[in-house]
Amino acid sequence: MLREKVKWLIKQFLPYYELYRMYQIQLNNCKLQLTTKHQIVNLTSAEYSQHPLYKETALYSGKNSYGYGLIFEDQLVAVQWYWFSQPCEKLGWWPLPHNSIMSMHIQVLQEHQGKGLSEELKGFSLSDLSTKGFDYVYSRVWHNHWASIAMNNKLGSKQVGWLFYISLFKKKIQLRW
Repeated sequence: MLREKVKWLIKQFLPYYELYRMYQIQLNNCKLQLTTKHQIVNLTSAEYSQHPLYKETALYSGKNSYGYGLIFEDQLVAVQWYWFSQPCEKLGWWPLPHNSIMSMHIQVLQEHQGKGLSEELKGFSLSDLSTKGFDYVYSRVWHNHWASIAMNNKLGSKQVGWLFYISLFKKKIQLRW
């Protein structure tokens, strides 16, 4: 009951806000999931472009992106997208060191959630990104998305800060700490 009252109060004074935890993982120190139980594919291949989950998340694909998918019974059931270089700089979420990449989106079909597939997929993709020359991966996680927080912690990510947005008088203000 108290939690609901606090949420209501926040919404009254801050009609629009976003609060994220920022995570960083150093690829040469992370707990990589090198063995997988499922087939993991590179999403740049045209053969996966017709899967519904790919179509739903295709806006994350592009020149400076990497995409990975997890296949279960010939169906794409989980995706992970990363951006690097110019697209990340335009977002301005977090200052990225040289040779860093941003985890943009991870999604598992609802009927496959709770089976550790996102951890398996992200673990594999982290291993692959380290072979591509990236030193760090950053992730922006909604402040109370406990499953994503747990997954990042299991893989060795460390919370390095907070990202807060608030809209006041039709202006979006960003704070980082």
